[in-house]
Amino acid sequence: MSADFVGDMRKSFTQQILDAVDARRAVVFPSEVAAAFWRREAVRTGTRRAVREDLLLSWDRFKETAFDLRTDLLPANQTIRAVFVARLIAENARSPFLRWLIPEAFADRATGFGPSIARALPSVRAATALPVSASARLAGLVADAREIDRRYQGFLDQHGLYEPRWLATAPAYRGGDHLLVFPELTEDFPDFEPAVAHLPRVAVPGDRLPVAGRHRDARAEVDSLLDRIARLLDDGVPADRVVVTVCDLDALRRRLVHAAELAAVPLSFRQGLPLDDSAPGRLFAAMGDLVADGFGVESLKPLVLNRAVPWTDYTVNGELVLAGVAAGCIGGRSRPDPRWRAIDEKRYPRAPAMIRALESDITAIVSAKTAADLRSRLNGFLSRAIDRDGWHPDDQAIVERSLEELRSIAETESRLGVTVPDPFQLWLSRLREQRYAPRRAPSGVAVLDYRVGAGVCPDYHFAINAHHAAMSVRIPRFPFLGDVDRDALGPAGEDRDLSRDFALAYAASGASVCFSFSSVGHDGPNLPPGLFVADRLIDDAPAPPRSPYRIEEGRSDSTPAADSDVAGASTTVLPLQADGVSAYTATIGPPGLNAMTDPIGDEALIAALVARQADSGDAITLRVSASDLESFRACPFSYLLQRPLGVGELDLTIDPDSARDIGTYYHRLFERFFKELHDERARFDPSRIDEYVERLGRIAAEPATRPVGMVPGFVYDAIARRASLVAVALLRIDSAVIAGHAPEYVESWRSRYDDSLNAQLVGRFDRTTRSPDGSLTLVDYKKRTVPTGSSQSGGAKEPVGIVDRSPAERIDAAAAITSMQIPFYVRLIESNGEHVGAAYYYSLEDGSALPVYTEAASEAGDDTAASIRGVVMSRERMEEVIVLMNDALEQMVSRIRSGDYRCGQTCDGCRYRAICRTGFVVQ
Repeated sequence: MSADFVGDMRKSFTQQILDAVDARRAVVFPSEVAAAFWRREAVRTGTRRAVREDLLLSWDRFKETAFDLRTDLLPANQTIRAVFVARLIAENARSPFLRWLIPEAFADRATGFGPSIARALPSVRAATALPVSASARLAGLVADAREIDRRYQGFLDQHGLYEPRWLATAPAYRGGDHLLVFPELTEDFPDFEPAVAHLPRVAVPGDRLPVAGRHRDARAEVDSLLDRIARLLDDGVPADRVVVTVCDLDALRRRLVHAAELAAVPLSFRQGLPLDDSAPGRLFAAMGDLVADGFGVESLKPLVLNRAVPWTDYTVNGELVLAGVAAGCIGGRSRPDPRWRAIDEKRYPRAPAMIRALESDITAIVSAKTAADLRSRLNGFLSRAIDRDGWHPDDQAIVERSLEELRSIAETESRLGVTVPDPFQLWLSRLREQRYAPRRAPSGVAVLDYRVGAGVCPDYHFAINAHHAAMSVRIPRFPFLGDVDRDALGPAGEDRDLSRDFALAYAASGASVCFSFSSVGHDGPNLPPGLFVADRLIDDAPAPPRSPYRIEEGRSDSTPAADSDVAGASTTVLPLQADGVSAYTATIGPPGLNAMTDPIGDEALIAALVARQADSGDAITLRVSASDLESFRACPFSYLLQRPLGVGELDLTIDPDSARDIGTYYHRLFERFFKELHDERARFDPSRIDEYVERLGRIAAEPATRPVGMVPGFVYDAIARRASLVAVALLRIDSAVIAGHAPEYVESWRSRYDDSLNAQLVGRFDRTTRSPDGSLTLVDYKKRTVPTGSSQSGGAKEPVGIVDRSPAERIDAAAAITSMQIPFYVRLIESNGEHVGAAYYYSLEDGSALPVYTEAASEAGDDTAASIRGVVMSRERMEEVIVLMNDALEQMVSRIRSGDYRCGQTCDGCRYRAICRTGFVVQ
């Protein structure tokens, strides 16, 4: 479209509207957005100081004022339709009469069909006349439509209602002097066309479209748009003379908001958002999720940790979540999780009262039998638990609008004398359906969704994201029919395709109109708009010129950004951002302690950290366990956070298959078994294996052995069966490994002061048994991962002469050994005068055993030998590993006493990645 054509069209279009206003002729626009624009335009243009609002009105307002539609009855609205459909679905669930629209298999859980059926209600009557010979499915759908029509008409007659779309409109037109602007763009125009066919109209103009610019991707398209708008504003163009229409604004809104904020371009979004897409909406939806989940912590968090909700005491909410995580409250099946009754009241004193109040209030809200009851219970909860005056003003308006929707349902129930089967779910569905837009939009360039801005006429109108799918406007004649059904109907089932009408209307909606789209959007490739392709009106859009709102492209990383002292800034850093960083760096003081990269130099701080790692009542003697040693060797800084400082990331996740909790179950099982043997002063006798298996089963069935924490009952039932198989397998291994042994240390702590280290070495042994020759056999259980042989031996099964190696060579040899738990335990036991003749890892995952070393061959039967893997190393090699472990202990103690907690060289498996960012540097 040439510039002359656009100018002529706009002049003609504008003049027709203004002439009609001067002649006191009412002008009707497709939307309220267009009508509001022309009210402002009529005052801005010429000498008019005011204009009557009823002279420039929307199509919906026109229908209300120009037609006399059954004033003796009440018209059905969206709420009334929703109430009818909710009752219809409930009746169908009790005794199915809809066979095709709602499959019988889903009849008892079909509430999700409700909004779709409610939207289709006005077109149900027309569907009853469809030919049914095309297919059996179509015949079934038409039969369902006839049944719905019959029931709906009975509902309307019973309650003094009527469906506006079912009335003949021609006799109801009151007359008047009107000019219709683009009326064919309205969804229900065919219903009213017979009544208004004689009225003058501004029809959608011609068939000429402008060229659409193609950008390489959505980011380039948005950057180009914002650059052009910024230049227009800089040139003095008023913001209200520029309009942006975004095809499929829902998909692009958040990214456009972010980009506009970076570019400092003021945008004013004139689009309503669904009521449930807000802090209040998410609060109400979370109530239903919490009850459905049996008050599990994962469902509780979105409710009580929503900081946009002004809870009267937010701190108790966090306490409640921590209490639920600690108690493993993962949710109940048909009632609230009973584990809430077992939370630690001493640690979380306010949590019990809070959860009792939530269970009472929210269960009552979700289970309300009537909308009026729901309103009462909800208002009571909001008054007790939430500061009603603490909402953000935008959210406060949404709360009021949401409650207004609930009030409408309650009034409908009262006026009609009916009840809704599930008023809470109906209310949530209405919140999903309804959109809310603030009454007063912020100043700036108006951003509109496609369709609503047709008919406005600013100086500059940009239509972006205009790809094929986003510009498609199709009005289904029969919304409940699928594509296959419409194809079977032929022309009678075709949708109204308004895609070209809207594109042509937008081409005339502005003095300068610019269409653009991107080849690749944020969600993937886009097809070019078919209407423009057919007319060969696609051209590559120029790349956005260098913008004064961004750092110049091509600047080297060593060049200061925007004349600031900040070097190495990204090319997308804004000057304002760079200036802010410069101002910050100019005010900060000298760098403080960075224990990640430098040793601690403060002797008092070093002493305080040592005291935190010392035995109780002793501020000098370090207390070191095997896990401490392995944690320090993995990363000293991670060890500093975890052990002396007790700092960690707040983890609120629920793990129903927790290796720790399930491992605790196994440990309790074997602890009880071997302590019973110990108390009986009995030795392990392989001939009693059947008795042992029966005893384990009895112990496993006792309540005291059941797992605690996050393991739910149904998971316990599953692991109990597996545990019995693993336990039997390990007992058979014990028949070969500890035949004739007596239990010695079972789940017990042992410690030993080491003079050379000035440290107390401590360890908790899963199990040791004493053989007839007096030596001990050490067994450690592993739930998931048993250390590999090379991680324990350093790759050598036999001695390699460690004692004669240089210190540097010993450091390298120690680095190859990442698992030092068994050497640590052996050293600790033998420093007390005992002798460990064998050490094993038992896998609780597959019921196998890994001998770390043995001094005597095991006599395993054929059925057990396959479960005992090869020995990792000889006793002589274990002695060398203990020497290397002593080196590691000395280094650990020395670094702790000198305040050296610098980071290690790898971040694999670190639990502090969100606190310590070293991984980004190391890797």
